[in-house]
Amino acid sequence: MTYKSLNLPSDNQESVQTGLLSHVLIVSKEDFAVHGMVALLENHKDKYDVSVTAPESFTLSKLKTICPNVILLNSNSPDLAIESMIRNVHSLCSDSNILLFGHAMKEEFLFQAMRAGARGYLDEKMRGDHLTTAIDTVLNGGYWAEQDVLCQLISDKSLYDKMDDNVADLSSRLTIRESEVLELILQGLTTNEIAEQIFLSHQGVKAHLTNLFRKFEVKNRAQLILTALDQISPVNNFAEIAGKGLKLARCQPKTAA
Repeated sequence: MTYKSLNLPSDNQESVQTGLLSHVLIVSKEDFAVHGMVALLENHKDKYDVSVTAPESFTLSKLKTICPNVILLNSNSPDLAIESMIRNVHSLCSDSNILLFGHAMKEEFLFQAMRAGARGYLDEKMRGDHLTTAIDTVLNGGYWAEQDVLCQLISDKSLYDKMDDNVADLSSRLTIRESEVLELILQGLTTNEIAEQIFLSHQGVKAHLTNLFRKFEVKNRAQLILTALDQISPVNNFAEIAGKGLKLARCQPKTAA
């Protein structure tokens, strides 16, 4: 399988400045593979400062004082909850780039890890030059992964970006109170529950609800929820598509329980 490097702009970091050492922290129990990685990186002492720590010693409190440029996480470490760890690392060190490494990593796991914030991965198919190329790629704001995972990640990101744009557009048409009421309606709260939540009278909530009905051109809560979700969804006419899907499913032969 051929690895692909994808250079995308990073929200939280700039390209590595020429002449500065990049701190690479390997989180793994020491074994033959880790020794090999260290040896490869130490051949580039003019670029990388390398250190290794065992998973049980990898604490977020220590990490906050270090904030390495690149963290190589062994995905096969039983002591690490990888997705949770990735999110926690980024909450403390937003500039740290995380690369996973390991063997027998399933594509769905890799995709979820990259959605959580990992910048890529290296598996048992990697060559020696993949390691340094991957590190340099993520240091410059890119991703390092196989093509199928990258395509899935890009597609997923574009959907989320479109949804964010749709939410921003919808919010711009609402007052702050209307936005609060709509948010709680989407959570399934009753009028009384909404009133208690935002410290407003029952009649005040109903007044904002009436304004929402007018702005969305609907007559009841069910229509309001459906129309709001339809406008937020990155898929056009998702309610209609869902309805057709349900109709098609009803026509399929049922499997006996």
